[in-house]
Amino acid sequence: CTGNEQFVLPLMISLFCARVVGSLFNTDLYHIHIHLKKGVQFLDHELRSIGGQHNLYAGHIMSREVIFVRPIEKVSVIYDILKSTDHSLFPVIDTDDRDVLYGTISRETLCVLLSARAYG
Repeated sequence: CTGNEQFVLPLMISLFCARVVGSLFNTDLYHIHIHLKKGVQFLDHELRSIGGQHNLYAGHIMSREVIFVRPIEKVSVIYDILKSTDHSLFPVIDTDDRDVLYGTISRETLCVLLSARAYG
């Protein structure tokens, strides 16, 4: 079967045309299978906007004083943050290097690190 490169382009074009025509008249086979499986969450094609309906802006739900942790932080500061807030995620910001955002760390990760005494 080698040496039949002359059939590759016509085969690809015909398969592409068949898929496009099939998609016009029916739902894709893969989408049908996803909807048939129980417990598989499938996102809608268009997401509903919350902000457009309620005049909701980021400033309405965010605080001006951001609670963050630094890459190297004292255990007492972490403990105080965990005791005083109920946030589930904290940004990691390097205040010594132009306030660079390194990422985020979850409350659960901080609690595990503190309980395992994984510091120092």
